[in-house]
Amino acid sequence: MPNYRGAPFLQAAIRSVLAQTYRQIELIVVDDNSQDGSAEILRHEAALDARLKPITLGKNLGPAAARNVALDASSGTWIAVVDSDDLVHPSRIERLLAAADAMNADMIADDLVPFGTPTAAGRTVLGSRADSLPQITAVDLLLSDMGFSGTTSLGYLKPLIRRDCLANLRYDEVLTIGEDFDLCLRLLLGGAVYRLIPDPSYLYRRHSESISHRLSVDALDRRMSAMDRIGKDRVIDRETRHALDRRLRLLGQACRYERLVGQIKGRRAFAALAALVKSPRLALHLLDSLMDRRRRAAHLARSVPETETRPILLVGAGMPAPPDLPATTLRLDVPPPPGLDGGAIDRYLACSLATEHSKGVLELHVVGAAGERALGYLPDPETSRIVHYDDTGHRMPDG
Repeated sequence: MPNYRGAPFLQAAIRSVLAQTYRQIELIVVDDNSQDGSAEILRHEAALDARLKPITLGKNLGPAAARNVALDASSGTWIAVVDSDDLVHPSRIERLLAAADAMNADMIADDLVPFGTPTAAGRTVLGSRADSLPQITAVDLLLSDMGFSGTTSLGYLKPLIRRDCLANLRYDEVLTIGEDFDLCLRLLLGGAVYRLIPDPSYLYRRHSESISHRLSVDALDRRMSAMDRIGKDRVIDRETRHALDRRLRLLGQACRYERLVGQIKGRRAFAALAALVKSPRLALHLLDSLMDRRRRAAHLARSVPETETRPILLVGAGMPAPPDLPATTLRLDVPPPPGLDGGAIDRYLACSLATEHSKGVLELHVVGAAGERALGYLPDPETSRIVHYDDTGHRMPDG
């Protein structure tokens, strides 16, 4: 877990990892010289659980370098990466390890559930695509892209990686964004088997300080250079070469677009006009961006946080509700744990909780083991009121 100025979310991220049902883990958190109180949080949490191993850097090295420090300090047979503002379902590691064993995988990933803003909540990163893509190839990765190709980038996924497969490969420290994508691509080109299960068990926080959804000309130039090096350093089959070339073109187009935006913001009208004359398609991307901003603004205007606490019932499918719940209670039925090929129902649960959480304070009525499993999809449980019941519907004492 790399961390830079993540103090507001760091404790929750650490505790979600240490709460895994699979207990044989070490959590290495590398604080990248944050100067925001993160070091104090790490000392406090490490005193509570010896599995947490904090490392504090004397100067800021960037996310890729911080991850490499953690990799060099780790001893596990599998490597997982969790960002310091994200959360994970308690059964995530256990499920992914079981799937990796069953599927003979070198890398194994699950779907992500965005939360934190009204516009982010309500869908997973992959959606129904997670049900039909059991294996990810280098071509799949290269042809996925959020910017211009219309499909979500598979580089957003947070796979578990077998240490034997990773070997001496490390993150490219020149990159300031897209370092996950770059490492996964090099692993796949090296022959790694990358599997996917549709579980939506990684909770991906979107907020104003997130960097993964922001681009810059410099960051894009670095990504293009890194990808160009990958293409030159390896013998690649024709299909993969075609996909690599296409992605380089898309990155070039994205770079030109970001330069255009900078020219418009800087009121350099002649330069912006010249860019549009040279690449008329940029006008379409500019129009799409403006329309998307309007849609987001309209959505935010409609998404006024509710002032009253919203009651929600998490209960096994077919089980009766506890007595005396408010009439406005939203019931979310929890199915049995899915098989490795399941995910649609849990996707609905996870997205529903993320959506309700974005509206305001929640009051969760959690019944039995089924309700507790669903509770793992709740973003920031410390901000909600949670009432627990046993499997028979009797309320359990608080605490």
